[in-house]
Amino acid sequence: MLKKLEAQTWVYVIIERTGQSDTIIGQQDDELNLSYIPAFVEKDAAMSAVGMLAGPEDRKFEIQAIIFEDLLQSAAQGHALIFILNGQGRILAKYCSDGTSI
Repeated sequence: MLKKLEAQTWVYVIIERTGQSDTIIGQQDDELNLSYIPAFVEKDAAMSAVGMLAGPEDRKFEIQAIIFEDLLQSAAQGHALIFILNGQGRILAKYCSDGTSI
């Protein structure tokens, strides 16, 4: 079981490289009608999960570390949840953009 992430914890996200801008990759769960940002506690897990992302296959990705508190702010701007995943895409924890574990 993953313990609750503290605000200053570093996590890894998948970034789409599009020319001069970088965008944190989000995903949509159509069954539950929600948007979420996949995040990982280990860089290797993020690298393993890149191939599981929904969307065009020709996108360029990069794994970047981000402080969890900053990721919460990005999630709030995009009205998204944060799902902490392992390398196989299994959900380890879910967070609202205010940092509340759900």
